[in-house]
Amino acid sequence: GSEDAHSLADLSPEEMTAVLNNNRNLGTAIDLVGCYLKNYEIDKADRICQRIEPLCRERGGLWLFKLLNMYSTVRMKQSRHQEALAMYEEYEELIGLEPEEHWELY
Repeated sequence: GSEDAHSLADLSPEEMTAVLNNNRNLGTAIDLVGCYLKNYEIDKADRICQRIEPLCRERGGLWLFKLLNMYSTVRMKQSRHQEALAMYEEYEELIGLEPEEHWELY
């Protein structure tokens, strides 16, 4: 029951990483970034991105692709345009389009 539930605040950093490294939880965290963006809670979205970035980078592939998509949007909304551009360029590299196909991305 609920008496066995633990608060996330009670977890050590290692335990929090283990919890977030679960596929379902990491996907939910990425979705939560989108929810925060839609509700103009940019600082909360940024904190989640900072926390899950190492996990997504470690996994690579689609996880990194999704993170970069959200995180670059967070950076744009924070007016941190150079960081957003760097993330977007990394995003472009992951897609792997040929130069003549880049227009399709935009």
